Amino acid sequence: MFPPGEYSYNFELPIDSSLPESIDCHLGSVKYMLEATIERPGAFKSKLVGKKEVTLIRTPAEASLEVGEPIVVARNWEDQLHYDIVIGGKAFPIGSTVPVAFKLTPLAKVRCHRIRIMITENTEYFCRNKKVHRIEPVRKFLLYEHQAPTGSNDNLLGDLDDGAETAGPIEFEFNAKIPGCNSAARENQKLHPDTTYPNIKVHHWIKIVLRLSKTDPSDPSKRRHFEVSIDSPFHLLSCRCTTANVSLPAYNQFGRSSSSALPPCPCVSSQAEPDQDIEQLNSQPRPVHLLRRPSLNPPPFDADVPPPPLVTPPPGYDDVVGVEGGYFGSANVTARDDDDDDDDDEDSDRDVSIGFSRMSLSPNQSDVSLSSHSSSSASSVSV
Repeated sequence: MFPPGEYSYNFELPIDSSLPESIDCHLGSVKYMLEATIERPGAFKSKLVGKKEVTLIRTPAEASLEVGEPIVVARNWEDQLHYDIVIGGKAFPIGSTVPVAFKLTPLAKVRCHRIRIMITENTEYFCRNKKVHRIEPVRKFLLYEHQAPTGSNDNLLGDLDDGAETAGPIEFEFNAKIPGCNSAARENQKLHPDTTYPNIKVHHWIKIVLRLSKTDPSDPSKRRHFEVSIDSPFHLLSCRCTTANVSLPAYNQFGRSSSSALPPCPCVSSQAEPDQDIEQLNSQPRPVHLLRRPSLNPPPFDADVPPPPLVTPPPGYDDVVGVEGGYFGSANVTARDDDDDDDDDEDSDRDVSIGFSRMSLSPNQSDVSLSSHSSSSASSVSV
């Protein structure tokens, strides 16, 4: 008999890491349900069954380099343009921002009209022991677009035709915003994180498109337009894989709530207040500038604290290599030269004592003999 009240039963259920994470795609899903059953005695009393959905999220490993290691691309396009592109990481949660830096160096009179940053999502389904395979159409999401101002010279690299501008490198830095998982747009405009389930595979690519043009060799008055596409594998994590949720809490956070409830999706607040989210994005510090350039406003020299002075300064040059008292001084090195310095062959016959009592160099012999003397024993070394 249980008197009226509330009863709590704590338990732990280890989950194997090989199990797939929770997946909710258009043509397939993986869900986990926690089921609790209360068996009541008596033939006419039914069992009480309660179910609750449990969401499994796969997080990157602590030693994984995908989050912090950047993607670097450096190539030449038809000897017309050299571009360096640096992406701030290989894995980002849904709803976060991706820092991207560009460095464009024109090698000829080339024009860059537009820069686009996109993410493509590829979804594949397998069933019946992988005998049935279906591939969904590739979905593209535009993260950021930067165009040259409309005018007589539609070029992000400056006006290179009149020769007034120097053909130096031009640098751009952007914060590309990844859409959230609960986008207010249509259902097919929602992103899904990467999966490891063999029957439902979802993977992403980041795509950067440069709209370029150059002079037509056959007709110099016309220009030919090209689109240069740079693709790289890109991992999308769950929107709840933020630093606050993934990293362990500090030991001094005693007031941390011990509730096991799933934290709210960070995409909800970003969708509820879009204007505030844009202002916060613009107020963020500039992305990590991996393409180094000289600063036009460097900090003062007294801004940095100098290192402490050495307790024991290194010895001077004269103390190490000195005529008197040094390591190679006359007290340790004695040399005897012959009186006749007219011939180079005669100069090569000399006796030098450097730690050994005698070292003989003979021009007519290829052997060098070193003999050492000691009060206890005498030894000789031949090379």
